[in-house]
Amino acid sequence: MVAPLRKVKGDGTPYIRPPEIEAAIGRLLETGREEVIATCAVTDRRRNDYVPTECIVHLLRLAGRDNDQAYLTRLFSLFMKRVARAFPIPERHLPGSNSRGLSATELAVRDFAVDRLTEMLCLDRQGYDERLDIYEATFDAALRTLRATARRSVGRHGNPLRPLSEDPEATEPSPDVEEALLRHVPGTEEKFERRDYRRKLLAAIHLLPQEDRRLVMLLARDIPIDSKDPAVITVSRLLGCGEQTVRNRRDRIYRDLRRALRMEPVG
Repeated sequence: MVAPLRKVKGDGTPYIRPPEIEAAIGRLLETGREEVIATCAVTDRRRNDYVPTECIVHLLRLAGRDNDQAYLTRLFSLFMKRVARAFPIPERHLPGSNSRGLSATELAVRDFAVDRLTEMLCLDRQGYDERLDIYEATFDAALRTLRATARRSVGRHGNPLRPLSEDPEATEPSPDVEEALLRHVPGTEEKFERRDYRRKLLAAIHLLPQEDRRLVMLLARDIPIDSKDPAVITVSRLLGCGEQTVRNRRDRIYRDLRRALRMEPVG
C-alpha cells in the first residue's frame, strides 16, 4: 500500500493522489529499477507506458531515503529534464542585430523553479517536506503555482535579449541571491556594490549553459560538493559526477564569468 500524503488543505482535508496515480505507483514499486528508469524516460504522454510525473516525485522521495545513490541520481536527472521541458526558453533575435539570445527573465524563472524543487527534495530527504505532497497529488497544477511564484519573485519587466557584454536591464536580484553569488564567485567583491555590475553578474550567470548555471546555483545554496556521509545531499551526487570533476567545472565556470565580465585576460 502506498503511504498517504500528510499535507492538509485549508479546509482540513488531506491532499490525496488520484486513484490512477496510486495504482501507477503501486505497479512501479513492484517493477525492477532498471525498467522503472526506462519507463520514466518516456516523455510522450500519449504512450500507454508513460509514467505521470506525480509518480516520479513519489519515487524520488523514496529513493532519497534508501541510499541507492545511483538510482536516485538517474531519477533526479529524468525529473529535472521534465521540469526543464515545462519551462521552454526559445531563442529569439536580439533587437537591432542578426544575433540570437535568450530571455534573462525566462531563464531566471526556470532557475527559480529548479532551485525550489531541488531544495524541497533535499529537505524531504532529511525528514519530510509536506510541500512536495501537492506535486504527488497534481503535478501540473503545482507547477503552474510554482511558475507564478517564480514570476512574481523574478519580476515581470526584465529586458531581455541582450549580448552578455552589454549592461542588461535585468531584474534586480534579491539580497539573498546577491550575497550567495558574492560568496561563490571569487574576484567579484570589489565591484559588487555597483548596481550595474550586480546586474551584469546575474545576467552572466543566467546566460551560462544550463548545467553550468545549475552548478553555480547549487553552490550558492551551500550544498556541499562532497561528503562521506551517504545520507547527505551533495553537488557531486546531484550531478552524478565525482568531487574533482565538480571542482574543476566550478573553477572553469568562475574563470569564464570573470572573463565575460572583463575582469581578467582570456589568455
